[in-house]
Amino acid sequence: MTLRVWLLLICSVGLVSGVLLVPATASVPDARITISEATVSPSAPGADEPVDVSFTLENSAGSPSAVEIDSVTLRERSTFGDEYGEIEELGSLSAGDDLTVSLPATFDRPGAYDLELVVVGHDEDGDRVRATRPVSVDVGPDEADIEISAERIFLVETDDGTTEVGSIDELIGSGGGANDAETTPAIELRVSNFGSTTARDVFVQPRVDGENRSRLAVSDVPRNGTETVRFETESITEPAMIEFTAAYRLASADPGSERDTVSTTYDYRPGAEALILTDVSMERSGDALSITGNAGNLDTQSVDSAVVAVGDHENVTPVAPQRDYFIGTIPDSDFVTFDLTATVDGEPETIPVEVRYSADGVVYEQTIELPYDATVDDDADSSGVLVVLAIVGLIAAVVAAGVVWRRRGGGGFVWRRQDDDGD
Repeated sequence: MTLRVWLLLICSVGLVSGVLLVPATASVPDARITISEATVSPSAPGADEPVDVSFTLENSAGSPSAVEIDSVTLRERSTFGDEYGEIEELGSLSAGDDLTVSLPATFDRPGAYDLELVVVGHDEDGDRVRATRPVSVDVGPDEADIEISAERIFLVETDDGTTEVGSIDELIGSGGGANDAETTPAIELRVSNFGSTTARDVFVQPRVDGENRSRLAVSDVPRNGTETVRFETESITEPAMIEFTAAYRLASADPGSERDTVSTTYDYRPGAEALILTDVSMERSGDALSITGNAGNLDTQSVDSAVVAVGDHENVTPVAPQRDYFIGTIPDSDFVTFDLTATVDGEPETIPVEVRYSADGVVYEQTIELPYDATVDDDADSSGVLVVLAIVGLIAAVVAAGVVWRRRGGGGFVWRRQDDDGD
């Protein structure tokens, strides 16, 4: 047998073998399951903190078969990865149906977890159906770092029904906020979580001069989060030391365990920071600055002997006629208009205004930095231009009169141009 015959024989056998060895295409299940993007709550848990992974399973509308969901597992994305949560026998999904699932899980050590949701089920023919979805979770150490801080604020209900909330500086320039308004003094408490585990079952216990007041409920404070609550002080009419204690449990702790606590104190003086300057307008002409505004009393009692004055600043100098302004008595939740004058150099960022008053026999002083926002007096600039134009016009008239006089030979006045050579 020749070499050519042998080669043809070998090729023929190879082709036949190749056809026989081609694997049959695996059948694809008719049912098509999809998993929506998963949401992890809390988004940044601590070690041993309970976590919920929420997602939605859907059997596509085009699926010709219902699907029985056998199990949903949260596991590491590796061949032999650990499992962190599982739910079984979730029921059947017909074509077009969906099911929202919340899968509980816990992680016993901090770190970044590369996970996946694995859904396993079977269709009406018994064929296996499987779907996956990646999930990432960043778990911090199980550490507590909770802080509580206190700041005095005022709740200002304006005549249009809205409520301004903030400190004195935040309420400056709030328009009619202090005019025709009802104000309520309060203390804003901020509970901040700088640890890695959510603080749950949180409340704040106020104590005024050693006497407990009603507890203030606070929402759960997640990792790197802050929650606020307000303690109204309208009923406190005398200076008092107020202690605020925040009590909480870490999410990783036993629900029945004792709460941990953290405290802060606030030296409350009813009349302090009672005045606010609103509706402030500034007008500048050259270096002269005039300031007009309203001094509003946010407190629930009147203030007496109120005085406002322009403060010293490297670019601001108080000057007559209104370097200061005596207001006198301002009833509670009322206001009085004031005027001040100063000179300014350049463009200062703020204008300091010193406020002095007495409330319930105690004298208070504060400095309020008003943002510099002055309009220029265009009339003053126009007047200057008119004066210059008038002077120029007068000189031109005198020159013209002299020329006419010389031409007519009148008087002994002679106007002539002096040449460079003196002729």
